[in-house]
Amino acid sequence: MATGDDKFCVFCEEWYPEDEVESAHIIPPARGGCDHEPNIVNACNGCNWSGRGNKGLTPLEWWAEQEWDREDENSVSAFDAGSWTLEQRHHFLLQAAYYEGRARWHMRTQHPNADMPKW
Repeated sequence: MATGDDKFCVFCEEWYPEDEVESAHIIPPARGGCDHEPNIVNACNGCNWSGRGNKGLTPLEWWAEQEWDREDENSVSAFDAGSWTLEQRHHFLLQAAYYEGRARWHMRTQHPNADMPKW
């Protein structure tokens, strides 16, 4: 049950204490992302791709890296380390696609000259 100080993670759809959730850019500023609401979400420490040393990936890029980019069959991804179920991984993908699409539409319509990452 959430308390008045808890925050909601848009990716796993769980409530967390305020110090375990941070604002995260969908499209990183270094890659043309803005600080407007459609490009900012609350993400828990477990779902926040920006805190994983991932070189400024978008949520979909991070998901793909975790899902498919393994050095070998013994490599451990964030999914493995967090014991994510297949259902949790697919749910993150759906949420990432929704929020990244929203951020990209905002950038395209409100900031048409921004240098955005390509699909």
